[in-house]
Amino acid sequence: MSKKFFKKGEVVIRAGDNNTTCYLVDTGGFHVTKTLSDGTIKKIAQIGPNEIFGELGLIDNRPRAATITANQDSRATKLFKDGNIESIVRTNPGALLVIVKVLAKRLRKIIENTEGVGR
Repeated sequence: MSKKFFKKGEVVIRAGDNNTTCYLVDTGGFHVTKTLSDGTIKKIAQIGPNEIFGELGLIDNRPRAATITANQDSRATKLFKDGNIESIVRTNPGALLVIVKVLAKRLRKIIENTEGVGR
């Protein structure tokens, strides 16, 4: 695992990129944004210390779904050196539980945010 420093405004992950890097935020914070079809940039989430990002690309090995930008000078630990989820699970099964908990928390937030939609 290696530490990476990001300056405010620095793009860490760009939507559409192909990579499987996953990070744990040590200090600072990051915005998660998505560019809509009309060109509007929508802020999806804020990620802070002790939270991870980049786990979707690690799990499904598909292009990045969103852009992650440092919203202040920040430091993050690059996790899972080889980026291969099968190898990670074999060598560190506890890592999978951490990722599943993060995904469950984010799904719960999406569900809560959709309360009242369609009424």
